[in-house]
Amino acid sequence: MSEIKTDILIVGAGISGISAAIAAAAENKSVLVIDKNEIPGGNSTLANVGTICGAFYRNLSGHIEPVGYQQNRAFVKEIAAASDSNVIHYHQGLYILPYKWEALKNLFLDKIESAGIDISFHTKLKAVNRTNDKIDSIDALCKEQELLIKADKYIDCTGNGALGQMAGNEMIKEEEYQLASQVFTVRNIQSDNEFSLNLALKLAAARLEDSCEIGLNFYVVPGSLQNQVAHFKYSLEETITDDDERNQALNVIAKNRIKEAFPMVKSEVESLKAAEISYISPQLGLRVLQRCKGDYVLNEQDIMQAKMRKDGIARGTWPIEEWLSKGKLNMQYFEDDTCYWIPAACLSNSKIKNLWFAGKNISASHKAIASARVMGTCIQTAYAAAKLACSENPDKTIEQLNDELNQ
Repeated sequence: MSEIKTDILIVGAGISGISAAIAAAAENKSVLVIDKNEIPGGNSTLANVGTICGAFYRNLSGHIEPVGYQQNRAFVKEIAAASDSNVIHYHQGLYILPYKWEALKNLFLDKIESAGIDISFHTKLKAVNRTNDKIDSIDALCKEQELLIKADKYIDCTGNGALGQMAGNEMIKEEEYQLASQVFTVRNIQSDNEFSLNLALKLAAARLEDSCEIGLNFYVVPGSLQNQVAHFKYSLEETITDDDERNQALNVIAKNRIKEAFPMVKSEVESLKAAEISYISPQLGLRVLQRCKGDYVLNEQDIMQAKMRKDGIARGTWPIEEWLSKGKLNMQYFEDDTCYWIPAACLSNSKIKNLWFAGKNISASHKAIASARVMGTCIQTAYAAAKLACSENPDKTIEQLNDELNQ
């Protein structure tokens, strides 16, 4: 068994894990990131979510105002530049940034290298070794090599709180979660209008509904239609659970259904008659799963009342967005041009003193995580978790983070 020592260990190399690693490296800490996949990005690359949501305030005036820390805002600008994309209006005052997953992957790799961050892909978390109120080390498996990793501080940026759960942290769970979605790329589209294409897809699905036994919930990823190519999302009718084997089975089912259902739908849409599927993203897009319970649980009231907090370390601007059965979307909006604050206590549990949570793994209720799960919010909580993990005086750091967000 090989032994590795580092100041900060981050589990999960999604956009949250990378953001946390950059922030920790800026504090002159040695940083190691481990991830079970072969490339960085998690859902943002392997599931090709396609848009950065929650990085801008919602407003109805047409004014685009970014939210978050300076590092987060600069990161979003770099993503836009790398993808050669611009912020677009989604609907009802919401603004999003489309991106290209290959460009995002390369940007992650460049930032990892330039920040001097160590990263280990194909590495699975196997066990957590804990004494009293601290994690001592973790056991991991990199391909066939066993690793013992010792760190001073640990940050759980997994999408399902894997590190926290193995460490014995209490978890927030539901019997089932939101619908998953599968993204795939289509070429030879004879249309340059996303709205009309989405309308045509809905009408085609309605015509075929009675004669088709599988769901036909297709729509174009906003901002992706360019040069006769677009990314499509297909929403499964089954909800996700914490059963990893079941979710992996749904990953296969989704790809098979696309191959079966999309030809039927495209035959009903004139602009898709010559269209072809050119790529199916390897992973299913999982919106939320179980997460670590912290010293405070963000709730629906915090969001809908746009609560301000002196201990706030992130600003949430995205509405509560729930994808329910049969592709039904439920949106709950709080007042525009406002935000809610996520308190620092959502990123830690005092029972394990050297563990922090970030991204989709923050301590939040079912309704609250349906807002806080978006990437614009995730990169803020990741930045804050890293700063707190590197700090010797958390209370003072919380004040500094709050002040930084107010600048």
